[in-house]
Order: sequence, then C-alpha cells, then structure tokens
Amino acid sequence: MAFSGNNQLIYNAAFNAAMAGQLAQNPLVGASPALGATAPIYVAIAAVATAFATAVDAAIATNANLATGAAGTTVPPTTAAITVNQGARVGIAFAVCLGFWNSRGSATLAADAGATSTDWTAIAAQVNAIYTAAVTAYANAPGGTSLT
Repeated sequence: MAFSGNNQLIYNAAFNAAMAGQLAQNPLVGASPALGATAPIYVAIAAVATAFATAVDAAIATNANLATGAAGTTVPPTTAAITVNQGARVGIAFAVCLGFWNSRGSATLAADAGATSTDWTAIAAQVNAIYTAAVTAYANAPGGTSLT
C-alpha cells in the first residue's frame, strides 16, 4: 500500500517513537511463553502507533525539503541543505513523539486500544507546536542551520 499522508519521514518518526514508547511501557523482553510475530499485543501496539503517526503526520505541514507531491513522497537528499533538513526534522519529530510516549508513565496499552487518528488530534497538535518551536530554535542554536 502506498503512503498517502503529508510526509512519510515525519510519519515514520512518529510511528517509530510510538512503538518505542509503548514497548517501554509494556516490556515484552523475556515474555513467557514466547510471543509469536502475530501475537495480539504486537498487533495492538502497531495499530496504536499507526493511528498516532497518522494524526502527527496530518498535524505537521508538508515541507519541501522533506516531501513533494500529494502523496508525501520523500525527497532524495541530493544537497547538504536537504540532508540537514531531513536529519534535523526527523530527529526533532522522533524526540518530541518519544517524549510524549515516555511521559505517559503507567499508561497501559488497554487505555489506547481502538483509538483512531482522530482520537490523537489534540496530542498531535501539541506535538506540532513543540516541533515547530524546536525547528525555529534549531536555526538559532550555536552552529545551527535554518530549516526553512
């Protein structure tokens, strides 16, 4: 299935952060008995990550250094500016999203089960606000580069 959001790199960063954050809250290492790749917990975690990433991707506007076209196709990093933009923006998105998931403390997967991207809209707006502030701050940091 082809990606159809705003920006595949931002979506991937949000998805990966959601997976990491959920696994931190629901440790599976050493689970007994061994869980297969299609165990319900894995399917549920991936579904939550998909809904969360879809909302974050919708909240963060498309940027020409990250994606072009209606389907959010990733721009190949052909220049230093594009490479810096992609690395910084993806890192910022991942960090903000992971920060959200890590802040959930004792939240359980059961609390998020069945959530749709619409359910994550308010959180995604907060992620976008922090992401936007961080992109601006990045340019003002010592040695920082404008990400416009």
